[in-house]
Amino acid sequence: MIVDSTTSYPAPAFKKFIKVQGKTKPLRNFRERLREESPDFISILAKKYKQDSCLYLISGKTSDIFIELMQKISYFRELRTNIEKYMPRKPKTISVKDAFNQLEKGKFKI
Repeated sequence: MIVDSTTSYPAPAFKKFIKVQGKTKPLRNFRERLREESPDFISILAKKYKQDSCLYLISGKTSDIFIELMQKISYFRELRTNIEKYMPRKPKTISVKDAFNQLEKGKFKI
């Protein structure tokens, strides 16, 4: 008996949209360290308050959505500063201290 299957399965869609909160200098250090380990992501550092900032990490299919938004919105600064307003999903939020700890243990995945 010969069984022939022509069913195709869709490729898995990995979506990552992470918001890391903290002070600006530790966020810059975290971003540089993360770029050394995994360069396949988009990072946006947005200053929110006097000393606090947010680092948005975007990868996978979510980066395709972000690129489409860049083409639709004429003023990029508006998208960069209010990214949560334009993205269809809310980001997973963690602190910079937790992000560094996860990166040290090898558990931080982009």
